Parts: sequence; structure tokens; C-alpha cells
Amino acid sequence: MNEQEIKEMLERIAALEKKNSSLENKVNILEKQVETVNKFVAAITESQSIETAMNEIESVTKQLTDCDKATFYCYDSSADKFFSHGDYRNWQDARSAEEIKTAFAVQKIHRKEKEAVIPLVTSKGKSLGVIVAEKECGFKKTDFDSFKQGSNMVNTVELALKKEYEHQGRITDELTNLKNRQGLNEYLKNTLCGNLNEEKPVSIVMCDIDHFKAVNDTYGHEAGDTILKGVAAVLGGGTRDGADCAFRMGGEEMVLILNCAPEKAVDITERLREQIENTVHTVMQNDTPAEVKVTVSMGVCDIRPNVNIEVTPDNIREVFDEELTRADRAAYSAKNNGRNQVVVYDPKIYKSYLEDKASELLCGGNTEAIPKIKESIVTCLESKNQDDFYSVTDTLQDYAANNPQSAETADGLISKICRAYGYDVSEQEKPLQQTEKSKIPVQPSAVYEQQDETKLEVKYYNKNEYSGIQNKTYIGTDAKTAYNISRFAEEKGVNFSAKFDGKNSAVTVDGVKNKGFIETVKSMSEWSNKVQIKAAKAREQYQKPSQNTDRGR
Repeated sequence: MNEQEIKEMLERIAALEKKNSSLENKVNILEKQVETVNKFVAAITESQSIETAMNEIESVTKQLTDCDKATFYCYDSSADKFFSHGDYRNWQDARSAEEIKTAFAVQKIHRKEKEAVIPLVTSKGKSLGVIVAEKECGFKKTDFDSFKQGSNMVNTVELALKKEYEHQGRITDELTNLKNRQGLNEYLKNTLCGNLNEEKPVSIVMCDIDHFKAVNDTYGHEAGDTILKGVAAVLGGGTRDGADCAFRMGGEEMVLILNCAPEKAVDITERLREQIENTVHTVMQNDTPAEVKVTVSMGVCDIRPNVNIEVTPDNIREVFDEELTRADRAAYSAKNNGRNQVVVYDPKIYKSYLEDKASELLCGGNTEAIPKIKESIVTCLESKNQDDFYSVTDTLQDYAANNPQSAETADGLISKICRAYGYDVSEQEKPLQQTEKSKIPVQPSAVYEQQDETKLEVKYYNKNEYSGIQNKTYIGTDAKTAYNISRFAEEKGVNFSAKFDGKNSAVTVDGVKNKGFIETVKSMSEWSNKVQIKAAKAREQYQKPSQNTDRGR
């Protein structure tokens, strides 16, 4: 054997020794991982609570990936949300949960520079939860070997979560898929208690389906169940973010807990009420499909625990029940006041909500202007001068006339603001004297004066009729023409309301009932080139009467 052959042999021996060392290192790593997983299996087997199991999942993740931080998010199937463990459950808000939901659904590891989102997927393709891990030096592909689909670790996690998913079934109402009373008790201890101690704003909403007994009597109990599931789906959909949650208390009564500012809670509640009102439920009546709509009465109360008493898991139910009673009183008031409405236990909160909505509407898209607009609105509404108060409703009325797409919203705000502040819409304008130039008998509220339009003050004709006009259509023109159209409408027996100010003068009529009148106005030669017809969004309930009966509970 020559020198060259000896050199080559030595190089091969060195390479084999290096490879052997690498293999020994890999074997040591695998043995360590196996030992770690075995300890994890033993710990999970002995764990008695979901919190302990979640803690073990996070601990084994740190050991297997050598990461700095790991958080396991368990999936709540009834709420379609994720939570992590802590002193109290930490529910993910919409933005934070989006990435977790995507990984959970797509079932693929999403790796960034220093963060990894790891879904745990069983051999049968079921997603169990998601781990979010952080590592300052970044992750390698091999860090995730133990988290592959159907791995021993994932199978162990499935075993640990089996008890939790069974438990979730026990605290979920079978019919509506909302949390039941037992679920409420656990939520109060696991979530609400912590939020109140951290002085986070929380509100309770009591929801009661209107005329529900009539639905059962008319269509049968199966139809009633369909209605309950439909309404619950809307309420559940409205509590998909963060710690918000919906519960079925029994019968047709459901409760929402909203973790947000009181005004925001009222806004959410109003939106859900409107959504329920517009939801069509298909039920069977005498073996024939029938479409039914229902409404709900809702009461809102923000939670204000006694500041001198610490809220604990032992007394949280007592604190909640006291506030629930107030929300229930508000819902009862909504029933007594005509149903299909939201009543807020604290009138100040409801007024603040209305001020917020009016400010948002009038800001013209400039959100930075909202605080200043609201300040002005508050000053006017709280003024003892009626003219100051009506300057707000007049501005909203002008907005409705010039923005048909938002007219229905503005009209609703006008009525709500008047009721909330104790004003009757019919009293918005003091009667003024009829002028000599009027050629027809004028009611006390008809107050147009023929004068220089550049100096014309805002005047009204039949202003008390405005809120009663259902499908509002605005005939916009100059003040004099609007007045003449008003006289013509009165001669024809058309119910109308008009405003004259030399700038945004308009006559308001019901566009559904008075199509012929509107067409006549548009075609009359003296007005044809002076008018602009703008219709507010037609209100479905006036055009398509619901099949629901008015029989009450």
C-alpha cells in the first residue's frame, strides 16, 4: 500500500468517525426528545384540569424547540374562539385570532423570522389547537419534527383535550349551541371576575323574543325551535370577538356579555336587534314552508360592582345577578314600550350613544372631527332652550334630505333623540301666524312667509307629520316652489311635511303611497325643471307585511 492509498484510507476513516459522531449526536437528541415526550405523556395522563394540560403543552414545546416563549390556544367549538390559560382565560380578539384561525383551518405551520404558529393535527385530520412560539434566534425546520400530524405528542394532546371537549358539550345548550347556565357560571369565574377586577368595561344584554308564544301556537313547537336557533345564531355571531359570550338562560331568554365601552355595547345591541328583525326563518305549517320574521326586546346594563368589595370567584355570581336584574328590567320596559327595541338601564349611556351616532353621521367621513361635532351636539341637546335642541334634529333632517342612502338612519335618530330627551316630535315647532299672502286655509303649523329668500329663516309646514311618514321621499327645490308644492299636496289630500330655508327646501311625502302625486309634480311644467326627487331607502316592513301574527305573550 503506497502513501497515497494510506492517505485516502485515513481520510475515509476520519469521515466515518465524523459521521458516526453526528449520528451519535442525533441519537442523543432523539433520545432526549423521546424522554421529554414520555415525561409529557405521563404528566398529561395525571393532569386533572385543562389549565394544567395547557401548561404542560407549553412546557414541552419550549423543551422540544428550545424557544423562549410558547402559548397554547385551545379551541372553544361552541363559541368558535380560542383561549389561553392564565389567572383568568385570555380570549383572542379579532385581529390576534385571525392568524390562529387560519393555521387551525389550513393545518400548516406558519413560520416567521422569530415566531411560529403551529397547529396540532391528529392522524385523522382533526385540528386540536394552535401553539404560538417565539424564538429570538429563529426557528429551524427540524424544530417542528415532534409536532407532525399524528405524532405521539399530538396524540397525547388529543387525549388531554378529549375531556375538555366533552366538558364543552356539557356547558353548551344543545338546541341553540350557546352556553347554558353551567357555562355561564364557569364564564363568570374564568373570565368576568378577572375583567371586573382589572376595571375593564363590561355590559349585560338581556334578549327576549317578542310574541314567541304566538309563534309556537301558530306554527308549532318545531317552528319555535327553528326560530330559537336562528335568533341564537345571530346573537352568537355578534359575540365572536374577544371575551364576549352569548348564553341561553331558558325558554326564549338569552343573555349577552359584551366586554367593551357601554356606548359600544348599545351600538352592538342595536345592530343585532336590526339583524334579527330582518332575518327570515323558514318553518313548516301544514306541511307547507312558511317564511316568518320575529323581533326581540333587549335591555342593556353596564356592570358596576361595589368598589369597596373585591370581586372573587365566590361572589361573582351574586354581583352578576344584581346587574342582570337591571338588564332584565330594561328588557321588560322595552316590552311595555312596544317591543322590537333596545332600552338602556342608564339613560345617560343611551344619550351618549345617540350623540355618538349623530356625530358619526354628520362628520362627513372626517373621523377627526367627531369629538368636536359631539361636543356641539351635547351642548345643544342639553340646553334648556328648545331652539338649541331642535337645531340638532333640524340638522339631521337636512342630512336626510341630502343623503337618501342614509336617510332612514337619520330619521330613526331624530325619533330616538326626541324620546330620549323628553321631546315630542309633534312639538318641534311653535305655531306661527298665517300670512296674508296664503291663499288657502293653513293649519297652525304652516309657517312659510313670502320674503327675500336670502334672508329667509328656517320655517316648517306640517312639521309634526314628518316622523309619521314611512317611506320618505324628498322633493327638493327652492323655498317658494316647495311652498307651492305643499299647497298643492294639501289640496290633493296628500300627507306631507315641508321645510323652507331658501337653501335646502324640501317637501317630504310617502313615496310608496304617493307615486302618482310625485309623478304629477315632476311633470308639471311650472315645477319640472325646479325639483329633484330623492327617496330614502324603502323600509321592507312597510312594503312586505310579515306573516307573523300580532298575538302577544
